[in-house]
Amino acid sequence: MKNLFETFRRAMMTNPAASRNEAFRHFMSEVKSDPEWIEVLAREYFNRTANSWMPRRTDLGYVFGRSAKYVEQQKALERNTQDAVRRVSDTFRKIILMDLTLPNGKMLRYATGAECVKAGGFYLEVAKHVKSTQVVDKHLTEDDLKNIQLRFVAQKTKEPA
Repeated sequence: MKNLFETFRRAMMTNPAASRNEAFRHFMSEVKSDPEWIEVLAREYFNRTANSWMPRRTDLGYVFGRSAKYVEQQKALERNTQDAVRRVSDTFRKIILMDLTLPNGKMLRYATGAECVKAGGFYLEVAKHVKSTQVVDKHLTEDDLKNIQLRFVAQKTKEPA
């Protein structure tokens, strides 16, 4: 039986610098060149789809929909994702902002306002609260930085993509 992935790999590797459309055209020319491919593609589609869509017996007969196994896998994935987000959020909450490192390698606590301006982004927001020659930890507290960060994140989430 033909291997769909190998055909895909050959199409991608025939000319690695080619565009995705060119690789697709190469893939399709190989698929169209042999009628046996229609069965390979149909079987691939059927098997992939049958893993998530099934007829289910109910009190009123059969209904067609997502399989119970697929629905449970999606719920488990959602729970795992929520747990991961919670763990990452907890980790970020524990970060000491004064210890962040600017692109120039200096810790934020020892950086001046001018260095924060050069770094941009969140550091630019910090620079708005200190003069260009002032050192951050001499004029701001960790709580000040957390408030600046919250406002910065809120502002960024409101901006259109």
